[in-house]
Amino acid sequence: MAQLLHIADIHFGAPLRSKDGRLRALLRQATSAAFEAAVSFAIHEEVDAVLIAGDLFDSGSVALETELFLRTQFHRLKTNDIRVFVSPGNHDSVAAMNSGRTIDWPDNVHFFRSQTPETVQITTDSGPIKIVGAAHESPAVRENIVASFPRSDGSAPHIGLVHAMVTSPTGAVRTAMSAVGDSVHERYAPCTAADLRHKNYSYWALGHIHVPGQIGGVNAFYAGCIQGRHHKEGGPRGGYLVSIDASGFLRTEFVPFAKLVWDEVAIVELPDSLSELESVIASRLQECRESNVTASFAVRLILRGPTALYSELQDDDELAALVDRWMAEFELEGLEIETGHVYPRIDLGALRNEPTVLGEALRLIDTIRENGIESVAEAHPDLLADIGAPESGGLLARDLDLDRLENRLAQRLVVRTEIGRS
Repeated sequence: MAQLLHIADIHFGAPLRSKDGRLRALLRQATSAAFEAAVSFAIHEEVDAVLIAGDLFDSGSVALETELFLRTQFHRLKTNDIRVFVSPGNHDSVAAMNSGRTIDWPDNVHFFRSQTPETVQITTDSGPIKIVGAAHESPAVRENIVASFPRSDGSAPHIGLVHAMVTSPTGAVRTAMSAVGDSVHERYAPCTAADLRHKNYSYWALGHIHVPGQIGGVNAFYAGCIQGRHHKEGGPRGGYLVSIDASGFLRTEFVPFAKLVWDEVAIVELPDSLSELESVIASRLQECRESNVTASFAVRLILRGPTALYSELQDDDELAALVDRWMAEFELEGLEIETGHVYPRIDLGALRNEPTVLGEALRLIDTIRENGIESVAEAHPDLLADIGAPESGGLLARDLDLDRLENRLAQRLVVRTEIGRS
């Protein structure tokens, strides 16, 4: 059984968004640690080759520290007779890399240098395998690179290695991939699932989308990025261990390598005491840790809804104190708290009886609740004219979530009034 390790989108040298200098330093270290973990895994599993599907670098400018680190890691693979194949992407295109200094990589490392696919045959214990790869020659390739890949002739399992955007036949980003539908990525080297399927390859090692997952109905996988750089790249990150026998039978296993995992935790039913809130957060974070026990965590905590803790959660000093407390208590490397949709507890009964615009709106909602929207339409025909008369198929009382409507009105008007007074 031949084994390959498929990784992609490492983005060495990428700028980091965090405002926290300590966290930026940790993320830089985490990227190197994740790559080193991938190399150690490849050696332990005695894989035949490591496939890097583009964007090994974030740009053509490679720091000396990065070069030395990668040469050391590639030499570790060479010592263990493991080949490395790299298919440059839009960030580290051939043109971008040629604009900098020349780097002498160990001879077990093969960079594909052309958009015209190149085939390299390797020998494994289960027989020969053909690695077919192509490069982005420029930073913005709009051609379908996959279309020019040779079709497998069945003489040996074929492995495609390319940095590309899989789209639907109409050009929309394909969403038939497990957990993948990343519309923020540019449509570089676009192809379709049908293009991939037509080549009859045993496996497609893809890069460009930063979320790991399979293209529906095809033996084609995005490895995702090896280390999340911000909260939008949350959850376990790593690569795929690919096992193939001489007949082309395929088995894949996702292996996490990230040493710092981002997670986004949303709490929409907020308790009214700090101890209860901390208990809820602890429970949610434990769920995150159970999915990746070897990593440290950075968390974006999103709080939504009414709570008696409203004032504290709107105070910058109080929030800073909570960040320090929770980072220590929950053993986090980073914590961002979003409280823009937190509201105070509101006594609707008291507001309903006040001689205010809000009170009048709440009383109007009561009328709709008791007598139906038809009664309001009859008493105030101009009030609801722009949303359609009930008898003409317009808005009906059953279409309204009246409880949510009155809470939303009260939250907006009361919160804005309080902010205006502060």
